[in-house]
Amino acid sequence: MYGFLLLIIVFVVSGSLFAKYEAEFLDLGAGARALALGGAFSAICDDPTASLYNPAGLVQTRFLSFNLMHTSLYSDTYKYESFSFGKRLGFGAIGAVLQYLSTDNIPFTTGRFYDWGVDMLPGTADAGEGNGIWDPGERAIYDVVMKKDTDIAGGVSFAHRFGRLSFGTTGKYLHQDIGGYTASGFGADIGALYDISDRGRLAFVLKDAFGTRIFWSTGHREIKSPVARLAGAYKIPVEKIHGEATVAVDLETHFTNIPDAPIRSNILSVEPHIGAELALFDIFFIRGGLDRRYPTAGAGLRFFIFEVDYAFGGHSLGNTHRVSLTVDLDEPKREKVEEVPAPVETVAVAPETTRAEVEEIVEPEPEILLPLGERIGLLHFETAVVECDIPDTLVECIKNFLSHCPECFIEIQGHADDRKPKPTVPFKDNLELSIARAEWVKGYLAEKTGFPADRFHTRGFGDTKPAVPGKTEEARAENRRVEIYLRK
Repeated sequence: MYGFLLLIIVFVVSGSLFAKYEAEFLDLGAGARALALGGAFSAICDDPTASLYNPAGLVQTRFLSFNLMHTSLYSDTYKYESFSFGKRLGFGAIGAVLQYLSTDNIPFTTGRFYDWGVDMLPGTADAGEGNGIWDPGERAIYDVVMKKDTDIAGGVSFAHRFGRLSFGTTGKYLHQDIGGYTASGFGADIGALYDISDRGRLAFVLKDAFGTRIFWSTGHREIKSPVARLAGAYKIPVEKIHGEATVAVDLETHFTNIPDAPIRSNILSVEPHIGAELALFDIFFIRGGLDRRYPTAGAGLRFFIFEVDYAFGGHSLGNTHRVSLTVDLDEPKREKVEEVPAPVETVAVAPETTRAEVEEIVEPEPEILLPLGERIGLLHFETAVVECDIPDTLVECIKNFLSHCPECFIEIQGHADDRKPKPTVPFKDNLELSIARAEWVKGYLAEKTGFPADRFHTRGFGDTKPAVPGKTEEARAENRRVEIYLRK
């Protein structure tokens, strides 16, 4: 936790060195879900759009995830599209994002003037005549031409988890074309995510962490100044409707004076983002929020591997509508490992040798089926206990799988029931207890199988993913568990 606070201090000090912001299309975000939550997404960020909001959140994505979004901005004045991608790996997660903003309605003014001086009579040699500069009083003729504005940005992200704390970064490149004037730039976002419990999280993000440099074709140079976000999110179970409510707050800090910010000084401005989400049966979602001082709302529907989300956002320039599609893919269920059978040798058979004995001699070794992505082990625990009996058959099964698939690893997921640990046990919450269970199983399997510890990865979920809903002793006994999966 102290490392997390030190990270915030370092980021804020570095951000205070800059005091301007450009290329504001980079701040439009991605995904309808985040907009519906008022932009309060830095501590939630559990889908591939985390690359834009908090790259540390990529460690929470599924095995492979995609998000596509279409947006009508400011009463259809602008079109905004985004694509984001996330993939969880054994050591963390990677991601990528692409943003595209365009409009055909940028007015460019061209003009000429009569350099006849203030009396507007040629040949009188009055003040200003023939000086090549427009002077007040000289007649000017203007033409207005509508030109196109196109902004494109792409980024690549990486995230890694260290126990309760995750770090991530996004490196990004941008290109702008405004009526034929072009610019290119590059920068980076840095984020951190800390699990304070099995239901609550804190986050800190510094966008454009070291100032995003922008170079224009005219020779002009700009720096987009850092913007810091301190955020929190908390989940509340709603058992009567088999649902869950999530509340989130982001405090966006600009290192400059923004006149309409609710909290501001000469060198600092803070704008709030507040959001809430109600999930029903993990299928239907209702959302609402406040993006700075503008209301937001939306809904989502999840079915099979797809989630479709809609969001509405109010703004003084016009309303915004977003529609996005998220696709979550799990690991392949099975993969066949082909082995080359041993060569069949001619066997001399005695007259009394039976047919079954001959077949046993020449039969090749059967192929191995690897149950990738499937649960291969389930262990149950007593209350507040981190040790259990592990069958030798499970140990041999895991040893066999890892031997036949050198690139595979074992994922060990720890869980707890809904009761909080008592003060007499060395765990402050269920998240810590579930992690301890997974770590104990990891150590046991590594010792018994003889494989190095890096072939075993652990995750703790606390009491957030019960196998059996309810508060009966039978349900709690089923929820105190460790699940073991084969991953690749």
